[in-house]
Amino acid sequence: MHYKKLIYALLGSLIFMQATQAARFKENVDFQRVSPSNLIGEAPKDKVQIVEFFLYSCPHCFELEPKLEKWVEAHKDQVEFKRVPAVITPNWVPLAKAYYIAEKLGVLDKSHHGLFESINKDKEVYLNEYKLSEYFATLGINPDVFIHEYDSEYIMKKVSDARIMSVNYAFRGVPAVIINNEFKTAPFYTKNQKEMLDVMDYLLDSVLQGKGYQAPSLIRRLN
Repeated sequence: MHYKKLIYALLGSLIFMQATQAARFKENVDFQRVSPSNLIGEAPKDKVQIVEFFLYSCPHCFELEPKLEKWVEAHKDQVEFKRVPAVITPNWVPLAKAYYIAEKLGVLDKSHHGLFESINKDKEVYLNEYKLSEYFATLGINPDVFIHEYDSEYIMKKVSDARIMSVNYAFRGVPAVIINNEFKTAPFYTKNQKEMLDVMDYLLDSVLQGKGYQAPSLIRRLN
């Protein structure tokens, strides 16, 4: 009997908290709907796709990185996470190429945080393939190999797709996050980065419930 009462109380709390969050977060204020992109790929049916658009030289992206990684780890059973280097202006192209070259050559686990640190802490500036090749040499990548990849057909296609997605999703800036190829949110929609992560919780719960799954974020907030 006590167990049933506990279950009913928990369900009531979940419904109340969901209603509170729904009242707290508003479409076109804290998040917006987007036109789906067929370039983004699909997540497994039992997961929700989360895509971060970022720029290595963006201090706000650098600040968000550890917070977002912690959020993804907490939701790893419910989400598929990927990153896309935003390409909004031509001078963002070199760093986008660096991301995809690192991914192709298998050093992304080293270069991703390394480039963030180098640019935002050490104040290094990477404007072309030669300067970037010097950085990648510290990771064991032959500069000639890096420069060969820089304008390769594969890398150019990846950067072109990133540019198309950046334009189609109509970002006002980065960082920005796409949820389930349906919604976008970013710190410039919310009050701060913590609020953005709360919006992501809310949207994740909404998508999961739409798919017929439980809303784990609400359960976590009760604990």
